[in-house]
Formats: sequence, structure tokens, C-alpha cells
Amino acid sequence: MLKSLEFWIAVGVAVVVKIKTSQRLNLWQVVTTIAVAVGAAYVGTEWTQARTGLPEPVAAALVALTAEGLMRWLLLALDDPRRAIELWREWRK
Repeated sequence: MLKSLEFWIAVGVAVVVKIKTSQRLNLWQVVTTIAVAVGAAYVGTEWTQARTGLPEPVAAALVALTAEGLMRWLLLALDDPRRAIELWREWRK
């Protein structure tokens, strides 16, 4: 399963944007962000592309950002369930 150069550029840009727009991240969080985003994009891009009709680079960036956001939400919920519930309630408004 070789991926195109455009795929890797889109995933790279998505990861850089996510890291730059996040509040202070330590080294472990940066490594985890990169691993989750790249892994999810590698595995989930074709599925997303087939269901949405998006070009491969766009689908890759979408999957990378979504997966990383979900991972961060899960880590927050595990670390502080009350805060996760508060954020969920605010988001639903």
C-alpha cells in the first residue's frame, strides 16, 4: 500500500497545524499526536475517500485531524472524567 506524495504532504501539514494550534504540548504528546494522526490516515483514508468522494490528500488530512482529536478527547476523559463531561455538555449546547 504505497501512498502518494500528496497524501504524505497533506498528513504532514495536518499534523503541523494541529501541533502549532494546540496549547503547550510536551514531547510525549507531540510524538503521540504524530503517531495517531499518521497511523489513522494511513489506515482510514481509503475508506473515507470511498464514502465521501474526497480527493486522497483531503481525506487523509480529515482522518488525521479527526483521529487525533478523538484520541485527545479520550485521554482527557481518562485523566479527568468530570472535565470531559463538562466539555461534552458545552459542546452539545
